[in-house]
Amino acid sequence: MFSVALIGRVNVGKSALFNRLVERRKAIISKVPGTTRDRNYGQCLWRGEKFTLIDTGGITETKSTESLGQAIKRQIELAIQESDLILFILDIKEGLLPQDKGIASLIRKSNPEPRRVQGYHAPHVVHGKKPVILVLNKADGPRERRAGVDTEILKLGMDQPFFVSAINGSGIGDLLDKVVAKFKKIKKYPIPYTLNAIPYIKVAIIGRPNVGKSSLVNAILGVERVIVNKIPHTTREPQDTLASYKDQPILLIDTAGIRKKKRIKSKIERMGVVRSLEVIRRADIALLMVEAQEPVTRQDKKLASYIIKYYKGAVLVVNKWDLIRRKLEVVSRKLEEKYEKYLKKELSGISWAPIIFISAKHGWQTDRVLDLVLKIKKEQFKKIPLNKLSDFLKEVIKKYNLPLKYWEKCRLVQARDDIPKFILKTGQRKFQHPSPEKFLEKRLREKFGFIGTPIFIKIK
Repeated sequence: MFSVALIGRVNVGKSALFNRLVERRKAIISKVPGTTRDRNYGQCLWRGEKFTLIDTGGITETKSTESLGQAIKRQIELAIQESDLILFILDIKEGLLPQDKGIASLIRKSNPEPRRVQGYHAPHVVHGKKPVILVLNKADGPRERRAGVDTEILKLGMDQPFFVSAINGSGIGDLLDKVVAKFKKIKKYPIPYTLNAIPYIKVAIIGRPNVGKSSLVNAILGVERVIVNKIPHTTREPQDTLASYKDQPILLIDTAGIRKKKRIKSKIERMGVVRSLEVIRRADIALLMVEAQEPVTRQDKKLASYIIKYYKGAVLVVNKWDLIRRKLEVVSRKLEEKYEKYLKKELSGISWAPIIFISAKHGWQTDRVLDLVLKIKKEQFKKIPLNKLSDFLKEVIKKYNLPLKYWEKCRLVQARDDIPKFILKTGQRKFQHPSPEKFLEKRLREKFGFIGTPIFIKIK
């Protein structure tokens, strides 16, 4: 698919323009410099065609976060490599600053010759001297547009710039027309929207800060997709990455680390946490990551409760297991079984979720994570024929010697839904059983599996 990267220094309005083009508030917008850090991907639909937009962070130089600043710069370089066209964003109100000149030099130096790179979706050929469109943002009214173009900007040697306003949308249509024209000029076209409706599995990666979520995304993809840093809350907003595994499209959604409300002081972190919780709602499957050397916390249990609340499939991912093995100098299945027992006790609400032990940093066992995802997705769509459910209920009544007065005339049917949903139809107004839902859920799992997926049971 055709890719367009938004490049510019901090606070020129890249994320605001990104949100305008994808037509939703996907990127977090703040006046705080360096709000955006990772590459953020979105889809833009224009004149019946769809193409990819890549939002990037601004380059900053701060002594306390020097390594983080270098990581952000690396993300920008990767975005330039992956893209077919660059939107170089400037702030018309501030004019051309020294940082802008540095970014212009970075763009000119990028990919001088055609070569093959590993993108977030697939390896592809990128071309040197890729087209650049100069965009003057914050032209919110006639006064800014009448001011004209700074002569210093013209010295950059680029085509005539476009005046746009990410805030009120002026100039956006003309800009997109120019982007489409560039498609035709380099003879590469976006995928028609009608041919791009391929169903994919949405997988949310959730957990506390610094548990290894971004490292897992990078390990699965085999590329530096998101920034990994020891600084808490490095990932600030959900990062969507579309990948393919065994011919199945999978959308990996990295999320911000979620900690207790009383520990959240910045507005940016609060917004990131809210969006991370929204991700759980729209996902099909959640990978709840815990750290092997740390005990299960209330926050882990809180995240598990969201999985239960929204009836999502789940995998419990125990990261940094290599540190436990190294510390105890033992490789034993009994050790894993002991930890599994502990985890199922602490997170009893999702004890049905499979547990996998990994090292995201070293890539150990990370290839098995997506195998579990594919397996769970099949379990979510598993349908049990009515005759088998009828035989199953008779077997349960007989095996557990259930009182016929309440159970003999019961019928168990499966509803047509996105999750396994069963309805127990009974002629009794009051069903005399301490917990028929939990009892039937356990028996259904023993008989039919439903690994990693919730089961909803209703008494009617």
